[in-house]
Amino acid sequence: MKVAVISTDAILRKRMAGAIADAGFKTLTASDLAGFTAILISAAPDVIVVDWRLTEAVMQKLRSAPRQSYVIATQAQWSAEDITAAYARGVHDFVKHSATNAELIGRVTGYRRMEAWARATTASSNDLTSVDLSRIRAWRELAAIVGTDLGEMFGLSFAPTSVDSYNVAFASKIALTLATDRVEVQLAIGIDSAAAVHIGQTLIGDTSTEALADALREMANTAGGAMKRAALLEGLTFTLGLPENDGQFSSHETRHHMRTPDGLSIVVATTVRSIAPKTISAEALREGMVIARDLKNTGGILLAAAGTYLTSSTAERLSRIAGPSRLVEISVAAAA
Repeated sequence: MKVAVISTDAILRKRMAGAIADAGFKTLTASDLAGFTAILISAAPDVIVVDWRLTEAVMQKLRSAPRQSYVIATQAQWSAEDITAAYARGVHDFVKHSATNAELIGRVTGYRRMEAWARATTASSNDLTSVDLSRIRAWRELAAIVGTDLGEMFGLSFAPTSVDSYNVAFASKIALTLATDRVEVQLAIGIDSAAAVHIGQTLIGDTSTEALADALREMANTAGGAMKRAALLEGLTFTLGLPENDGQFSSHETRHHMRTPDGLSIVVATTVRSIAPKTISAEALREGMVIARDLKNTGGILLAAAGTYLTSSTAERLSRIAGPSRLVEISVAAAA
């Protein structure tokens, strides 16, 4: 857990930061708003302990940040009026300058207690990080759904089949992301050498490696689109990425083999990964990133919804409109 201590009082700042660091938490300090802004961009602290006099400016900064922090205001003495005003500003807790180290740490760890309470009270059946994807028809019937769309693409009829072995020679993959549920599905299409010859000679009229790669990327895009549309009928909005060559096909977790009556055999493979949010500045946005939390301007107008897949032009536009130093939360796939 990262804790920022923001105070113009160097002695108080050092004492509080030292006590928090001794409790085992990563501690960052700043003496003014500029220093706090730098911390917000580089570290996205979980907890902020801040001078009462700086809370209004700090809360204003946090309102435009994609990731919220637990804020504890501090001053020498607290009146009932001050406490009421602190809560009105959005402060979560307060502590006196003279608080013991034990009380200070108790206030700081209130963030974890609140987080645990929120998880317990907001868990739902839509949390795909804890519920198996098998509850979704689009996942249970993936092979049939993808087979239908690929069949229409080539004017063929694919049917599920079983094989003893299948040596993939060419493969392409595409990512489908549920940013709000922190889930990513990698969907890949693989073909062996015989299928490559069949597709090249019979279906696209070009057996070059470049033509086959293009055809496979289009197949992955078609398969991803099929799953996205099927999931949408169940109220789940996947963001579809861009297809790319897949050099690690063997690492995928599940496989579905399909064959046409004339012998064209392909395999559809999938891997499900958890994705963790990461906070970056708007100027660091790049093609291929996925917005993890609704991005709004200071007036509350939506600039990009959670789940938005960024193209190079979209990334550039958001950086320009939101401002290069604006913080944005994106989804980052964890290692498989």
